[in-house]
Amino acid sequence: MSVAAAQTPPAASVPPVHPAPVTATVRGAGAWFELTASGGRVIAAALVTGWLVVLFFELPLVANPLGSVSATALNVAAVLVLVRAPRLPLGRVATAVVVFAAVGSSVLTMLQPGVRDLAGYDSRHVWQSMLLVSLLVFRGRIAWAWLTALAVVGLQPAAQFGAGARFATEFSAWWAAALPSAGILLLSTVFVLSLRRTSGRIATLERRRSALATEALAERIEADERAEHVASVTRLAGPLLRKIARGLPLTADERLECHLLESQLRDAARSPLLAIEPLTGAVRSARSRGLSVSLLDDLGEFDPGGSRQQAADWAAGELASLTALTAGTATVRLLPPGRRMVATLVIADAETTTMRVLPSLRGAAGE
Repeated sequence: MSVAAAQTPPAASVPPVHPAPVTATVRGAGAWFELTASGGRVIAAALVTGWLVVLFFELPLVANPLGSVSATALNVAAVLVLVRAPRLPLGRVATAVVVFAAVGSSVLTMLQPGVRDLAGYDSRHVWQSMLLVSLLVFRGRIAWAWLTALAVVGLQPAAQFGAGARFATEFSAWWAAALPSAGILLLSTVFVLSLRRTSGRIATLERRRSALATEALAERIEADERAEHVASVTRLAGPLLRKIARGLPLTADERLECHLLESQLRDAARSPLLAIEPLTGAVRSARSRGLSVSLLDDLGEFDPGGSRQQAADWAAGELASLTALTAGTATVRLLPPGRRMVATLVIADAETTTMRVLPSLRGAAGE
């Protein structure tokens, strides 16, 4: 009775389930302010265009345009740094540049020699600086943004202290600009902090989803392996089991077949990765001649360079050469990785014990 060799598939490793990347806290908002993104280009262009328009209308009103041009240049440079720096939170050097630009442009605008026919125009630096520090919030530097904002809004009252009647007028203009600007900064801060909390929750949910997906995949793989193993056993032992179930007597060949099948299934359970041809057929043939064959797989799941198949081919050839041996034991062992030998075959009978080895290519090269 011919029975196919038991082929139990190797235990499949569960591939990791990688969740969709969760945007980091500030990254979610800050990435929008990169020039490589369309939103960043729009914001940068809008700010630069607005400041250039303000500069264009301001130049005829000032006695010395150098201060206004310099302040606008600082603001533009700061915007470019904010939207182009890839690191989040923003690096120290980039943060220092933005802080210097916000405070410096405020000082230059505040010290402008005189603006004609436009009351409170000096306080425009508050708006521009607050826009800068609001972007600084999105780039992960909340504390620096608020410190810079406090410095900016405190410059003009400090400089105008003791200026007499002009102070009341300018202070009211400053307050009209500072209050809504501080509101913008506050809204930006609340938005980023809320985004941080939301991002944390999303990250937790993604980790849970990944764990559940991995667990479900492992269960499915285990179920598939179990079903395939049952199908393999049914295919091999089905005819004999049905005959035994009917109460029919077994012939001597069938009893030998039951013994060989039991040994074959035991090998598949103890060393499933060695249940491959041509080794399975050679082991079955040797056992049918009366030789007791054991398979030991110490290689584990790690199989560098196809060592398992190489060892199986070698052991099958060695067992096939033992045609004259009808008694005794033969033990095929795959050695752990890193040894000078890939596999060994120990043959023992009533008189002698011999060992044959399969050297590794690395070990042979080292010798």
